[in-house]
Amino acid sequence: MGTYMREKNYLPDLVKCSSARRTRETLDKMLPDLGFSPETLFSRSLYLAQPKALLDEIRQTPEACSALLVVGHNPGIGALALALAALPEDEDEELRKERLAEKFSTACLAVLDFSASDWRGVKPLSARLVDYVRPKELARARDDLEDDL
Repeated sequence: MGTYMREKNYLPDLVKCSSARRTRETLDKMLPDLGFSPETLFSRSLYLAQPKALLDEIRQTPEACSALLVVGHNPGIGALALALAALPEDEDEELRKERLAEKFSTACLAVLDFSASDWRGVKPLSARLVDYVRPKELARARDDLEDDL
């Protein structure tokens, strides 16, 4: 996922990560492929947090941060991503949102672009769902590429 994020230029200024061992392990596997180490804050309050608590944490992000990565737990993180995603503007975005609603699997990535001028303005239905990818899909694409070579 780190390689995918680097290739797509989804580079966070700040990472807010649950202090749980499994989220730390996920982040540790991803960061080397990202190509740099963004500032990272580990928070016990993100552990199994529900959407409202996660949203409160996002709203406390410093204004200087333009790209935030939140590493959390289901079902809260998936439910929040779905709640933040606005009504789709096109067919591709609609398909991404349907896939997001279907399953938010471990280590997947939902990329949301907010219209708010600062993090305090983030609210449900306020973001474009510009990308949604599962690790299994990346592995499948990599395998297909290797088969073609």
